[in-house]
Amino acid sequence: MLENADHILVTQQELDIAGVYGSLRGASSNIEDLGAVVVFVGLVREFDKSLSSGRLQILRLQHHPELTQSSIVDVITQARSRWDLGAVLVHHRVGDLRPTDEIVAVAVTSKHRAEAFDAARFLMDKLKTEVMLWKQVLNADEANWVAFKDSDAKASSSW
Repeated sequence: MLENADHILVTQQELDIAGVYGSLRGASSNIEDLGAVVVFVGLVREFDKSLSSGRLQILRLQHHPELTQSSIVDVITQARSRWDLGAVLVHHRVGDLRPTDEIVAVAVTSKHRAEAFDAARFLMDKLKTEVMLWKQVLNADEANWVAFKDSDAKASSSW
């Protein structure tokens, strides 16, 4: 279950990273208790081993809105059960993205930095394996669906 201070956004629009930080600080119910704000921003990389050229031109993310939303809620709920968090924010892009585009923003507040860092890492690890998003890498010559990486599964299961 989401807290009032939590925010989820799945969008085709560019992410407003400065706004993420501002809204996170403003969303915390007891600002005096905050000791840490951690913001992680993931970018689309140009290199992809599944393409013969190794270079992608487009990363296409598809989703099922209700499944994506509910799986993000589940991941946030898991994080809240582990750490004492203030606000939690997950913004994720879908649609056609290009190298260096921002793809995801995860941000948390807490009383202590260790909790904030751990929770942000947990959220990213779980988003990569538990959220309903389908990725396809494309260039001028080919298009391949992206399979789960063993490294992502290992990171997620380490929690």
